[in-house]
Amino acid sequence: MSRLSAVVAYQSTCRDALRMCGGTRKVRTRLGKPIKMTSNALAIINSAFNRSSQPPQIPDDGNLASGANSLPRPDAVVAGDGSGRFRTITEALSAYKLNELGRYVIYVKAGEYNESVTIAKDRVNVYMYGDGPDRTVVFGSRSQESGLLTYETATVAVLGDGFVCRSMAIQNRGKSGGATVAVRVQADRSIFYNVTIEGNQAPLYALAHRQFYRECKISGSTDLILGDAAAVIQDSEILVSPDSGVPAYGFAAVTVQGRAERFETTGFVLQNCTIKEIGGARVEIVLGKQWRKGSRVVVMESYLGEGIAAEGWKVRVSSAGGGDFAVPEKSLYAEFENYGPGANTSKRVRSSTVIKERSKAVQYAPNLFIQGYSWIPQAGVPYQGGL
Repeated sequence: MSRLSAVVAYQSTCRDALRMCGGTRKVRTRLGKPIKMTSNALAIINSAFNRSSQPPQIPDDGNLASGANSLPRPDAVVAGDGSGRFRTITEALSAYKLNELGRYVIYVKAGEYNESVTIAKDRVNVYMYGDGPDRTVVFGSRSQESGLLTYETATVAVLGDGFVCRSMAIQNRGKSGGATVAVRVQADRSIFYNVTIEGNQAPLYALAHRQFYRECKISGSTDLILGDAAAVIQDSEILVSPDSGVPAYGFAAVTVQGRAERFETTGFVLQNCTIKEIGGARVEIVLGKQWRKGSRVVVMESYLGEGIAAEGWKVRVSSAGGGDFAVPEKSLYAEFENYGPGANTSKRVRSSTVIKERSKAVQYAPNLFIQGYSWIPQAGVPYQGGL
């Protein structure tokens, strides 16, 4: 299901890109057939899975990794001052070779690295760490303003499965005027721990597959978390900054989730996070902006700052399912046990949901939503599997 959901994400991204770059209607129409076939396959597999499978028996409050272990011995050392074997991360990736533990470990020493980095699809199990977000900084400056598509603006693009990144900052310092992606992730079982992700618009493009973020800081002016991944962001700061002024459409969105089909296993979960404005922001902030008809976002056990709008979400609803309108039975905009000045749900939009039962909320915690018990502990990062 996870792989098929990723196929839907790629197809939708391709269709959007064709629309943005002026692709012909004929090409876009032909793309509709494989999209429909994938949708049907998802529905069939989901039906079979529900009939034949039992859910795993996992404690809903299990801390399967209570603390980060020691950092692994590096296979490659990157240092801009020449004190390592490589001066850039790209050079280190060119020497990729898995060690006896099945990883390729890159240590990036303190410094600023102006480069665009791609973890290619065949570079699996790369483990990259720095000296901390205030000391190791990777940055770029590509933006849509120069004619690039959203996914092309990323400073760091991750395609290789099993990627782990920790203790560094990744920035996009590009000018406003469209997306300035710092990190684009389309690799399964990706983990970011103690990483600062900064850009103006869409700093984190969680495009596809299962992803986990812990103790990270994500900051930007709007559309901070974009894409169609199955991503859990836990114990992190999500900061809306007014540095580039009020967004063109008059409000700032924390998430823009792109789930298109009801049987996709994707969505964004923000658990035990701090979501607030910084720097005196004077702009309406919503937890999510509806993108595709099946968008799914759950914000739970999080602090919501005073800048969060009373309505909470921006959702266009249509029961007919035409265009880019949300379909109520396919989409989900939900909150569970949040707190803080922006957590009052009495005036939320009617198309959003307040989850009241713990048994329902736990379905969106890492163990069940992204099967975190089977792959996060191996990275040695702390995580809470349930509520």
